[in-house]
Parts: sequence; C-alpha cells; structure tokens
Amino acid sequence: QAVSLLFGLRCWSLDIIGNIMAAVAKHPLDDLYTAIRTKSTEELKGLLEDEDLLRDYFENSMTAFKEKQDLVRNIKAHNAAQAQKNLQRNAEFEKLQVEVETLRAAVFQRQQDLQPLLARIDEVKQENNLAAVVSRLEGAVRETEDHCKEMAANTDSDTNWNKFATEFIKLRKTLHHRQALLERITIDRTDVGR
Repeated sequence: QAVSLLFGLRCWSLDIIGNIMAAVAKHPLDDLYTAIRTKSTEELKGLLEDEDLLRDYFENSMTAFKEKQDLVRNIKAHNAAQAQKNLQRNAEFEKLQVEVETLRAAVFQRQQDLQPLLARIDEVKQENNLAAVVSRLEGAVRETEDHCKEMAANTDSDTNWNKFATEFIKLRKTLHHRQALLERITIDRTDVGR
C-alpha cells in the first residue's frame, strides 16, 4: 500500500506530502514512515521521479517491508505448490475410484456367474450325501439278511428256541425297518431326479 501510495503522489504538490505522511504514520510499518519523514523535500522529490531508485530504497532500507513481501511471496508459492499437489492427488483419487468401481462390478459379475455353479455344488453335495446314506443302508440290509440266514443255519436240537425266537424276531424287525427306509429314500431320490 505504501508503494502504491508513493507512486500516486507524483502528481500531487510537495506541500501536501507532510499532511499525507502524518495521516499514514499510524500504519504498522512505522520504520518505513519514519525513514521517509527524515528525508528532505529534494530527496523525496528525487525518489518520486525515479521509480527504480524508489524501489531500491524500499527494498534495501525497509527490512520490515521486505520481510513482509518475502513472507507473502513464500505463502503464495507454498499455496500454489500445495494446490498443485492437491490437484494431482485429486486426479489420482478419481482414477483409483474408477478402478475400485470397475473391480466392484467385476466381482459382482463373477459372483452372479458363480451362483448357478454354487447351487449345483449344493445339489451334488446333497446327492453325494444321499448316495453315501443309501450305500451304507444297503450294506446294513445285506449284513442283517446274512446274519438272519446264519442264525437259521446254525440251529440244531440243542438250540434254546425261546432265546432264538426273541433274537431272530428282533433281527427281522431291524431288517424290515432298514428295507422300508431304503425303499423310501430310493423313491424320494427318484422323485427329486425327475
């Protein structure tokens, strides 16, 4: 502000410079105004007529003014650099966001593609479990039948017929229950396959 004020003073007469300096003297850069007040009218006139001399005077002798200008320049440079970094980060973030959305869509599509396969796996598991149950049940039926035949074959005149009848009836009931269960599972399995 002080520099622009002094440049604006060129067209004013020198007798009002003192009044202006008194009005401006309350500015925080008191060193600047004190130094200007100590100048004679001829020196001030020389400063006003030569812009380079005026600039050199402010840059070389007014440390507070120079420090403030340096600070402002540094802040502007830092802000510009930070803004540039933020723009780059924003562009990188947008690129990552597009990649994430693309990957999400791909994962969703693969999940959709896998649904029929997962359903088929569940069906096969159930069929395999059922097949294992049927296989074990068939083996148990054969084993029970063989045991019944063996019991009947090993009878003779010394056999305790009450004990034999109790055990044989129990074994035949077990055989009957296993055969009925096997038949029911086989019929249910055939109905599911249709």
